[in-house]
Amino acid sequence: MKGKSFSDKMTSLRRELNEEKSAKANHNRIIEELTAARAQDVNNINNKLQQLINENSLLKGQLSQEVSHRRNIELSQTHYQATIDSLNQQLEMVRAAAANASANDPHILSELEQLRTLRDKYENTLAELSNNNSNLKSQLTQQSEEVGSVKQQLGSTEEKVNQLGQHKCLSGSCPGSQSQ
Repeated sequence: MKGKSFSDKMTSLRRELNEEKSAKANHNRIIEELTAARAQDVNNINNKLQQLINENSLLKGQLSQEVSHRRNIELSQTHYQATIDSLNQQLEMVRAAAANASANDPHILSELEQLRTLRDKYENTLAELSNNNSNLKSQLTQQSEEVGSVKQQLGSTEEKVNQLGQHKCLSGSCPGSQSQ
């Protein structure tokens, strides 16, 4: 009877050992699947992060171009305003001269008309530049908001990457740690 009970115990122990081995193999498989899934998630997040960085760089470049273009328009606007002011002064001098000269002098009337035409032309150009400047300011504001949004997304993504890295370290699969 002792032989049978010993044999039953050995059979029972073998069964338990096989169940433990099977459970360990299942756990190892689950761990490998989770590790692979996390690695894929990290790769996806890294790709998204790189995409956001590229978009951020592109937006910064566009913003820089817009600022430069706006600066050029403001310089041109200043130049045109100075020209308009100068033409207005000349017009006032011609008007004063016309008031003193004979009213029918064709040379003075012709010069007066030329000055008026030039003044109108520069005022129209100034109005267009002012309109363009307003549009560029609006675009600059919008792109600044987009850059802020991208920066916020970038920060959120970096935080997620850090959390995944910490979670990975806690599960024992940190770079540099030895698995047993």
